[in-house]
Amino acid sequence: MEFFARLVRLVVTAIIGIVVMFVFSGMVESFGGGYATSHHLIPNTSTLAMGAIILINVLMSDILGEGIFASKTARLIKMGLFFVVWIGFVTECQEQEVWRIEAIQSELGDDIVAKALVYGGYIAPSVAVLFSYRASLEDNGAIESLYMIHPLVLLISVIVALALVLLGNYVQFVYENFSDILWIFPNACVIIYMLIRWSLPYQSIYEE
Repeated sequence: MEFFARLVRLVVTAIIGIVVMFVFSGMVESFGGGYATSHHLIPNTSTLAMGAIILINVLMSDILGEGIFASKTARLIKMGLFFVVWIGFVTECQEQEVWRIEAIQSELGDDIVAKALVYGGYIAPSVAVLFSYRASLEDNGAIESLYMIHPLVLLISVIVALALVLLGNYVQFVYENFSDILWIFPNACVIIYMLIRWSLPYQSIYEE
């Protein structure tokens, strides 16, 4: 029965990810970010990527968290996959889309709410990576709750984006380098959190 409960969580994760993408996209358009969604597909693609990252980590942490998939070799493979998804997919996509953020920033002008929503969706995959890393260390039942984390990830992402937007209005350096800071900051936070925990993904399990 426990296996089927985990399987249900996996399916629910996929469904929530798709629903959240459409709902959030509608919110962005309602608050004036229609240019970003229609011309650059942001945050549509990034929120979908957020859901995919959470789905992958529910699969690795929850479904494949026991039995032969809890062996030393399997854990090392999952650790490698974590970094491939994060560095090879998330950060690469965000870096390649800097020009889109610059175009969006110019188009949206002083619309702070629209910017916070658009940029929040843009960095959501990085925040999802942070939650996935935390779950991989089995911290406070994070694995079981990971499949329902989409709204929280988006909320935190929007708050971070809003803070950066407001900071850019007062700090010239942030304003001039906003597009790079936007994607570098949340990913740097993942690294900092790893240093604080002093462990790599799945390392606490690996060392048992």
